[in-house]
Formats: sequence, C-alpha cells, structure tokens
Amino acid sequence: MEEVSSSRIDQYLRGQMFYSMGMNSTHFNPQNVGRWVTNRIPPTEIDDIFHRGTVQAVAHDERAYFMDGIAGHAGLFSSTTDLAKYAQMLLNGGYYGTRQYLSPETVRSFISHQSPINQRGFGFDRKSDEGFSTAGTLTGLNTFGHLGFTGTSMWIDPDENIAIILLTNRTYPSRDFGARISEIRAKISDTVMKSIAE
Repeated sequence: MEEVSSSRIDQYLRGQMFYSMGMNSTHFNPQNVGRWVTNRIPPTEIDDIFHRGTVQAVAHDERAYFMDGIAGHAGLFSSTTDLAKYAQMLLNGGYYGTRQYLSPETVRSFISHQSPINQRGFGFDRKSDEGFSTAGTLTGLNTFGHLGFTGTSMWIDPDENIAIILLTNRTYPSRDFGARISEIRAKISDTVMKSIAE
C-alpha cells in the first residue's frame, strides 16, 4: 500500500477511508491523537517481557510496537461503532454511504477461500467448515472475520447481513489469562445469532 500510494499506511487509511467514513475513533498510535481517545482505551497488559510496564494506548503486539505502532497486522485501535461502519462497507461490497472505498472484486478476494491448505481469504479468516469455530455454530459458512490476540474479534455473516464485534481484553494484567477466549467468542456469536432468530 505504501509503495502504491506513496503514503504510510496510517496516513493513507486515515485520509482515504477512516475520516470520510466517520471512523473518528480509529487510529494507529492513539496517544498521538489526544486524551479524548486514549482515556477510553483500557490497558492491555503489564509487560514483564520487554519491560514496557503498563501497556496502554500503544500497540500491544511487540512487532507492531517496534515498527513504531504502525503495521498491517496489528496496532490499529478502534471502537465498536467504527468497526460496525467498516463491516457495513464490506457487506455492501466496498460501498459505504455514497462512496466506493473498495471494489467488489477486492472485497471478494479479501473474504473468499484462497488456499486448499487453510480457510483464509486475502486479509480475513473464514469460518471453518468442520470442527470448532470462534464464529460459533449458528453463523453461515460464508462468515469471515478477524481475531486479535488481546481478545478482540469481528465475525461478519454476509448471508444474515450481520457483524458480531467483540472488543474484550483477555491479556490484562497478564497474557497468561483468558485461556477460554475462543469458547467465549463462540458462545457470544451463538447468542447473537439466536437473538435475531427469535
């Protein structure tokens, strides 16, 4: 993205997508934005590996942290409201409001099964068609999403036109906590799907 746009990923996404979509709580390095953002961000861990102390409003992922908090795989902070807008854009085939942010072909490549050895698309995981899935048992086989190490998840079921967004913190005060996060994600997904079926 940086080679094509001649902009850093954070600057490009802020200028071309987040700002115009009204995703005002979505930032890399929110500590550079101001207290109105950082005061709403809970700490993610007390780091005793790299001795960063209480990790709050900075990238939790060590690789992203050492990349100045700006990476394609981690370091982006957001809110459920902003993620719902992003999910709706994906459900709309790249459109949000009156603007096209991604082509329908790009969205399809992001979410379509791309490999015979795993369930991933280019950018998103897909619900497993057999065995356990953190997307639960009631979402459809076209469900796609993303999981975050600290406990966050977003599963989008295009057949039901729904996004299930979970912003939790399983790593505070230590990453030794939260061993059951996969089970919790699945139960929340099933609860949401049951609630719309009734």
